[in-house]
Amino acid sequence: MKIEYEDRIWRLDLNKARYKQVEAIQAHTGMSFGEWQESLSVETDENGETREPPAGWYKSMACLYWLMLDQNGEAADLDDIDFEFGDFLQAFMVALLAEVGERNAAAQAGGAAAVPTRPAGRKSPARPSRPATTRTGPGNGGSTGTE
Repeated sequence: MKIEYEDRIWRLDLNKARYKQVEAIQAHTGMSFGEWQESLSVETDENGETREPPAGWYKSMACLYWLMLDQNGEAADLDDIDFEFGDFLQAFMVALLAEVGERNAAAQAGGAAAVPTRPAGRKSPARPSRPATTRTGPGNGGSTGTE
């Protein structure tokens, strides 16, 4: 995934997270790496308005920002990370939607139906449907695993 943020293009690939990065995220959030990926999702209501994210979501997004920095050779202390949250979130969502669009276009060009995937190409697990709720995030209809 390519994220345009702060006049720079940053690469982010959850599939290429290194052991120490995964350990740092787990220590910071108290979640496994898979749980952390799932925690990045955003829910919307029937009007398409973003619902208030659950507690811990902001910490998960801080870890995503930190991982992006780390994968691009920028040293940062995860416990002391600070950034323009709204600007980063907007840049991340634009990049995520672009990646989903590219994957869907590639799937349609190949004659296959577009299938939402999780990082590493695993199919998203079946979930009980929730009326009037949409989830968007790396584990829900897109992957941050391509560049």
